[in-house]
Amino acid sequence: MSVNACNKNLSVAPPVTNTIAKATWQDLINQIRLLEAENKSLREKVYSLENQVRIDGLTKVETRDYGMTYLEMSLKNEQLTSLGLVFIDVDHLKIINDTEGHVVGDEVLSYVGSALTRVKKPSESISRFGGDEFLAVLPNATHQEINVWCTQLHETLAKQRLPFARPSLSITVTTGNYVYNMKGDEKLTSKQLLSLVDLDMYQKKGARHR
Repeated sequence: MSVNACNKNLSVAPPVTNTIAKATWQDLINQIRLLEAENKSLREKVYSLENQVRIDGLTKVETRDYGMTYLEMSLKNEQLTSLGLVFIDVDHLKIINDTEGHVVGDEVLSYVGSALTRVKKPSESISRFGGDEFLAVLPNATHQEINVWCTQLHETLAKQRLPFARPSLSITVTTGNYVYNMKGDEKLTSKQLLSLVDLDMYQKKGARHR
């Protein structure tokens, strides 16, 4: 048998096909879009969970845990020269709860939270520290700036429109403050600072209601 005859009898092998190549471009695009949508959904869920940890549901300011974390981080920040703390206590909230009901009491807290949000700067932290108490941490604040900040809060509360039809119900707060010199020789912990600002707030509250 000749070589030519042998070549004629050889079957032609089919070309090797890549299974991935079977997918059309449209299929790949659809898969990419599906993954992008899933990633977006996951990011939104993560953001929602972060907000639940960070933001108090009623007052819309930060939670106590977040505020304390911010305070601890600020105390470790060597770039800060001072740290201002303000305790804000809602006046007569127990009386409001007892006479008007807890629904109105919650509206009062929400109202105060709204006012605090209005005076808050991006570099500051304002958290709900307790039931009717709030804590503001103001990096690099001076005594004068703290006083201006507190005055602005009182004015904002007075000017805001009440969220309920009780014009005779005035909402006020008592503020206590302390300015910590970060570059001074005395080193204070967050617990000591909170005790100092808490003491100032209660002294002012006692003097105010004598």
